[in-house]
Amino acid sequence: MHPNYKILTAYVLNELHCPTILIPPGDPREGGMGPDGIYKVKFQEPEIDPAHLALGRYLDEWNFLEHILGDLLISMLGVERSLMPTLAGNLGVRGQIETVRELSGAIFDETTAEKCSSLMDRLNSAGGIRNKLVHGYWMLEVVIASFQNDIKHRVRPFRRYDPSSIELQDKLKNPKEHKLREKYMFGIGKIVSLSGSLNELSTELQSFMNSIFPPNVYE
Repeated sequence: MHPNYKILTAYVLNELHCPTILIPPGDPREGGMGPDGIYKVKFQEPEIDPAHLALGRYLDEWNFLEHILGDLLISMLGVERSLMPTLAGNLGVRGQIETVRELSGAIFDETTAEKCSSLMDRLNSAGGIRNKLVHGYWMLEVVIASFQNDIKHRVRPFRRYDPSSIELQDKLKNPKEHKLREKYMFGIGKIVSLSGSLNELSTELQSFMNSIFPPNVYE
């Protein structure tokens, strides 16, 4: 390992308030360098950590979207709201999406059913990204290069999800694999952008549901 790598890594961890500074050595929450050369951050203080703030906002947006999906499903089924926890627990998000899609073809006209199916496609796609973010881990990518007799470095935190393929895991280490990394690695800016996309989808889904099942403000 290049000696500058250790020096820069220590500097970066200190600047980003990473767990080696906040957590006593040996604490099980402490992050560390794995055998793959990736520094996995297991714990950070949320008050000063923009990464976890971005992830928290994303999860809030997703949970709100799930609630709207549930409202649409019980409206289509014509059942009491109190049954939603049972439906959600047994169907899961993917099952709810497919149930809404199938029901839309049976109870809506063709145009409305197509609109509903398109929304479910987008929700299903968003769900795949959500799973990667939830089951991923934080890492710090330190890229060091020599330029005109000087050492340059770039440091970025990512939320990474490891694919099952060892070959793909190795490719993710290469900063030049842009398209592949976009599928499995999410910077803070990307997570914030995804939160905005979830908010837009929630608004569209809510508007769609209200157009079919107008809310009763007197309930």
